[in-house]
Parts: sequence; C-alpha cells; structure tokens
Amino acid sequence: MKYDLPRSMPLADVCIYTIVSPEKLEGAVRERQPISEQTRWVSGQRHLQQARAEERVLPVIFADARECSKLIAWSTLDDLEDLVVAEMSTGFRIRKLYSVGSAKRKSLIVLSPGVPLPVGHIRPYVICKTPKFLISFAKTPKRSSESTTGGSKRKASTE
Repeated sequence: MKYDLPRSMPLADVCIYTIVSPEKLEGAVRERQPISEQTRWVSGQRHLQQARAEERVLPVIFADARECSKLIAWSTLDDLEDLVVAEMSTGFRIRKLYSVGSAKRKSLIVLSPGVPLPVGHIRPYVICKTPKFLISFAKTPKRSSESTTGGSKRKASTE
C-alpha cells in the first residue's frame, strides 16, 4: 500500500526541523493529539501560510530529543489549523509519520544563514531548506513501519 501525498500538494521549499521523543511523536499520531512545544513557531506559521497559499504542504523533520543527531521521521503540516501559535507556546498536529530512511541530520541546511545545521545544535525548532532527500521521499513516501522506539535498532524502515 502506498501513502502518496496528493499530487496537487507538493512540499514547500522550506521545512521545520524539531526534536521530540519517539514515544511522544508516535503517541500523538496514534491518539490524534497535538504536540505542544514551549517555543513560539511564529516564522513556521508564516511559512505554513505561504505554503498553503501556493497549494503546498509544509514538511516537518523530527529528530530524537534524546539523541538530536538522529533523524527519526518526517511528516507534513497540511492545513493552517495544524499549527497554532499561542502566547508562550506552539501546538502542532500531524496525521502520519514517514520514514527518513538513512538520511542524516548534516544534510539539513538552515534557511538563514544557509549553512548546515550545527552538530551541537539541540534547540527544538529550526527553519531549514527542504532537503533533496525529502523531495525524493515525498514522491513515494513510506510509512514508518518499524517503531522509532524499538530498542537499539531505531532505524525507520524504508520498505
């Protein structure tokens, strides 16, 4: 079974990189609950508005909050209601998780100043250029079929 994104909804040119524990991420998708961050994603909201105006979706790339160098999954913000910025926080909702395969965090380029995401970066929110690997994966996205919390083998499946 394929989980293709609608052809009329390509990815935006930018994406959001964030960190979250795999358990919290999987639980939010399973329970259809928003994920709350104590950071205001104001520019992320602006990029989502622009993406929707261009009939695109805004990708979100997730790294493991316990091991920030490890990408665990990706998804999309499809509607304006999927991202709510409050006075002191942000809530966002995703519906599906897709595999990042063997993609590495070093392939993420920070939108401004256009350099790779620093190795020691541990903050939970960065606007990046949508990486080429994600554009490729979006053509035939694969659901993360192996748990991202599965012990020492935390590799998301690309089958």
